[in-house]
Amino acid sequence: MDIREIWNEVKSLIKVEISEPAYDTWIKETEAFRLESNKFTVSAHNEFARDWLENRYKDQLEANLQQITGEKLKLYFILADRPIPSPSSKESRRHNVEFLLEEYLKDEEQISNWLLEGKSMEDICLEMDVKTREDVNYIMSIVRRLSNGV
Repeated sequence: MDIREIWNEVKSLIKVEISEPAYDTWIKETEAFRLESNKFTVSAHNEFARDWLENRYKDQLEANLQQITGEKLKLYFILADRPIPSPSSKESRRHNVEFLLEEYLKDEEQISNWLLEGKSMEDICLEMDVKTREDVNYIMSIVRRLSNGV
């Protein structure tokens, strides 16, 4: 199995472990980049996704990687091979704001649909793969916004 096939298998495993919106947002666009000794490197499409993967899904992805390969590999995330503006540049800040707004609006639409289906806050938190109080506050801010009709 080459590294692309390995990574696609890892992605298949996590796809059934997390919500579809979380998978589509954070995992779907990732690609295997390199395998050297015990280091498996994956590319993410932007800095925000790379950081999110590192902080939220790394352990789960490493466990799936071990399940597929039978080896304990260390997972690393890099940016996809494309020009990235300097973090201090106006273009970079605008891109990050646009990305965050787009993600918020996707989440808002999904949460709105779940509320209309009668899902509880607990169910919504499970669907959104909530791991921290910050995640709950984020979801609650969307629910408050929706309930106020803003």
